[in-house]
Amino acid sequence: MKKIFYSLLFAVALTACGPAENSQTQSLKGNNFEAVMDGVTITMSFDPEKNFAYGAVANRFNAPYEINGNQITFINPITTMMMPFGAAADVEHHFFRFITEIRTFDFDGEILTFKDDAGNEMTFHKVDE
Repeated sequence: MKKIFYSLLFAVALTACGPAENSQTQSLKGNNFEAVMDGVTITMSFDPEKNFAYGAVANRFNAPYEINGNQITFINPITTMMMPFGAAADVEHHFFRFITEIRTFDFDGEILTFKDDAGNEMTFHKVDE
């Protein structure tokens, strides 16, 4: 009976500790970024508490994300459905396709760069709110 009790106590203690947050995850949280592509501004912000990103091109978007080292995955991004025109439509189409293909990122404290498997990059600059 003592073994079962101590085993359960150990299991509860491990669960309560939970995994340590990745320092890369912490570095993104609470930060806001902008990128300009063909004259169109893309905004992206990372929630200060949760692994959740949101932003806008012509439409607003949001997505939970997971980070493992320098790998990042945006999970099922969703967006509003307004109809952008001109360059905004092209930039938005490119960005929403790219966000699902992003595999790695690098953040040096000011510049956030995303890369896909083909080596394509998208660079954002940190901004104040």
